[in-house]
Amino acid sequence: HDTIVYTQTVTDTVTLAPPRTALPVQAYALMTAALHTDGPSWGLMLALMRRTGGYLHASTNLHGVPPATGTCSKDGTVTAADGPAGSSSPDGPAANPYYTGRTRTAAWAVTAGLIQRLGRHLSLFGGLGYGSHTTTWQLAPSSGGGWLRNDGLTHKGMAAELGMAASAGRLTVSASVLTLAGKQWQGSLGMGIRLYKGKTKTKE
Repeated sequence: HDTIVYTQTVTDTVTLAPPRTALPVQAYALMTAALHTDGPSWGLMLALMRRTGGYLHASTNLHGVPPATGTCSKDGTVTAADGPAGSSSPDGPAANPYYTGRTRTAAWAVTAGLIQRLGRHLSLFGGLGYGSHTTTWQLAPSSGGGWLRNDGLTHKGMAAELGMAASAGRLTVSASVLTLAGKQWQGSLGMGIRLYKGKTKTKE
């Protein structure tokens, strides 16, 4: 007699995940120019990232302000308590003193935060920090002379920034908006280069 033997084979299927590519570490440096009503500010932005990273941005208009002998409102009016000593009026300067038309502004801001790669060439960044924007007006000699700090045009406090960066090869450009305490706003443009790019790694 012939013997027939049935054999059953069990096959396990193992699915292998494709290897993942880790983005290399990259470092960037950009020179920036901030545009606002009192003239430009110049700054430096540094960023270090893979897919996500951090950045630091500092800017200043490279100007200082002379010591103020008092304060005034946004339209230039003052009160006796705000005005400088030595005015021709025994109670301080008049409510509407005369000015020479000369103004001085000192502005700076520092922000730091996260930068996130959105694609091969685009990144989004945003951060918080602190800044100051001080404006002084010069009094005419007939109103006592000296400088008054314009409190209506002077702001300081928390700074917030949001922007985009685009890269092509080693060249990088950026555009952002920065606000100081929600009262002072300025746009910023930047241009720079990629300083460093690490090696691409593959994870099994």
